[in-house]
Amino acid sequence: MSRGRRASAGVLLLALGAAGVAAAQESLSPSDAAERLDGIDKSVQSAEDQLTLVERSYVDRINSGAAESLEQRFGKGELYFLLQDYVAASVLLFDVVLSPQFKASRHYLDGVYYLGESLYRQKDYLGAKEFLREVIDAGPEQFHFEEALGRYVDIAARTNDYRDLDRYADLSRRAGRASPGVQYLLAKATYERKDLPRSIRLARAVEAFSVIGAGPHYLQALYFLGVCEVELGNLPKALETFQTAARGQNEGDANEGEIRELAWLAIGRIDYELGKYSEALDAYQEVPESSPSFYDALYEIAWTYVRKGDFDSAGRAVDLILLGAPEGKLTPDANLLKGHLLLQQKKYADAEETYNSVINKYAPVRDEIDALLKVHSDPAAYFEHLLASKGKAFDVATLLPPVAQQWATSQRDVSEAQDVVTDLGQSSSGIAEGRQIVGRIEQRIAAAGTMDAFPALQAGYARASAVDTALLSDDRQLVSIELGLLGAYLPAADRQALAAAQSERAALQAQFDAMPKTAEEVDARRSEMIGRLRTIDKDLFKLSLVVQSERAQLVAVRQMQVQTAPKRQVNPADEAKFSAEVQSELAGLDDLDVAIGRLHRDLKDDEDLAGGAGTAQDAQVRAAYAAAVQREADLLARASGVSGDAAGVEQRVQELRRKISGLRGRTAAALSAFRQAALSQAQVIRKKIEIEARNLDEYGREVSATQGSASGLVGRIAFASFRKVRQSFYDLVLKADVGIIDVAWTRKRDETERIQKLATDEDRELRVLDDDFKEVLGDVK
Repeated sequence: MSRGRRASAGVLLLALGAAGVAAAQESLSPSDAAERLDGIDKSVQSAEDQLTLVERSYVDRINSGAAESLEQRFGKGELYFLLQDYVAASVLLFDVVLSPQFKASRHYLDGVYYLGESLYRQKDYLGAKEFLREVIDAGPEQFHFEEALGRYVDIAARTNDYRDLDRYADLSRRAGRASPGVQYLLAKATYERKDLPRSIRLARAVEAFSVIGAGPHYLQALYFLGVCEVELGNLPKALETFQTAARGQNEGDANEGEIRELAWLAIGRIDYELGKYSEALDAYQEVPESSPSFYDALYEIAWTYVRKGDFDSAGRAVDLILLGAPEGKLTPDANLLKGHLLLQQKKYADAEETYNSVINKYAPVRDEIDALLKVHSDPAAYFEHLLASKGKAFDVATLLPPVAQQWATSQRDVSEAQDVVTDLGQSSSGIAEGRQIVGRIEQRIAAAGTMDAFPALQAGYARASAVDTALLSDDRQLVSIELGLLGAYLPAADRQALAAAQSERAALQAQFDAMPKTAEEVDARRSEMIGRLRTIDKDLFKLSLVVQSERAQLVAVRQMQVQTAPKRQVNPADEAKFSAEVQSELAGLDDLDVAIGRLHRDLKDDEDLAGGAGTAQDAQVRAAYAAAVQREADLLARASGVSGDAAGVEQRVQELRRKISGLRGRTAAALSAFRQAALSQAQVIRKKIEIEARNLDEYGREVSATQGSASGLVGRIAFASFRKVRQSFYDLVLKADVGIIDVAWTRKRDETERIQKLATDEDRELRVLDDDFKEVLGDVK
């Protein structure tokens, strides 16, 4: 039969189905039916080839390669970890570690440790603790126990959360597996704990530092042990500990030299407090000139000489400081000490000149800072506003006089405070965004069977569905052939039922014909969907430009309103109303911007899932269509009296139908494998979601608590820094003023003593003269 004749037959069949008259179907000769069967046979073979490709490319990988795939992904994750690409490593390892099948792998705890360490490197401390704790709980015999415990201790110190720390410390001690490095971290965390009373904290720290033997942290542990003894008031014991640290050696410790220098400095200070001035001088002189602590040691040497009464040696030490030390806090203190030494040496003019030089240099600075702080009624709020407008790069220390700028720690302190405030803001936004993402993922995986949640599985599912659709189309062609061959043999009682089945199928025909039946049609539909989504996205982009333009105009209007307000005479109520309207419009634009952003994100999601567009609906249509075709076939099977060539063709139809049925069974198995894989992946994702949701809740509580105390933090820190600088200059000038008064009083005292001595000498000399000239004076009388 020609193509035109077959098309006419198809149209006639639909018309008859709609009319309910099955008997009007055009009959087919056995030769025409055989010719059409040849075409269907080729179509079925093509579908089988496509199905085989889907099975080999997708299904076999799902069914037999799951465990191997997990091991391969672990290998990739481990490689990224070793390459220090911690973001990529955590993405891969998260999926692997949370897979139930991977728990039986010998690499499971390795993966857990790598994931915990990767999250730690990304400063996700709460997430890292979740996995590091699992490694630690697995026992000290595990390979990564020591590294995991060290990281856990560090996170505890960073987050000030010491829960489980005592238990883990006891576990490591009983197991005897803790290295000196881990022991040092445990001891340092104990020293820094704020949740213990001071006496208990120091006693535990002393015990913890005392057990650390030779190793890269030995000298550091000794130094901290000495610090603990000082805080406990046990100076002789602290002195002994610092002496051991100062004379100790620790090859391979990069901090060895610095620790020894700090130890010698501590020894000198303890000897000074104990009144052992000669020993203190010996200790201070062990600090080399290359040390950052050299001039501090030299200043303390000068004071030690003062205590010994050796003012000349003290003066030489002060001169060395003034000649070599960089300008900073030590310089004015050295000048004050120099004035004190000159006073002791009775060099009053020089002493007064030295004190006056301090006053002349630093009193104007003090006054300028006072003026800066007093010009604003609320300096903290002023600094907060200033930093908010200038940005993080602005250094508030530049507001100070040049001489005072090097005294200010405001840039570091304020920068750190701004980091805290910025991080809190970003954390709050990130938590809100994270919760939105969690909600979106939960919504997506709630219908995981539709493949919409898993684009990777979606491609294979769509191709398997296309094969099933093609096979069902071939089955319908077989029904059409049977109708042409057997319609005349169908009992009259079944013809009405057949017409109803045909009508049901005809109602679905348009939807069924629109469904892809080949891989090429699947790709074409995806491309069409993406094209339509991108067109919408372009319109959204244009709309966002309009919103930005409107916002810029409103901002310009508001600025013009503020700038021209002094020159205009307007009603304050009208001005306030206009400002409110502008602000309302800006708020509306902000809402519109958020909506555009949300739509843009949804479009990107839809673009990723475009290949699966309609898969769930397609499955429903295909199932209903298959049921209608099957009813037609069942009714046609009741035809009787078929013989000759027609019987032979019918036998061939049944053979093709059995083949199609077998192939559709394979497609059903493939689709089921995809759905099961999607459900399994959804289960893994749900576990991840549960972990992240718990972390988000904990983060949210911490951020909310911290934000409350951080309100105005930056301004308060800047103000406190300025007040601290001002107090430093106030103290310097006050000490210099007191020094001048001391010079005056000492000079007055010396003059008084000199006058008194002269008067005494005069009286004595007069008495001697009286005695010498007594006889002469008597003769005169």
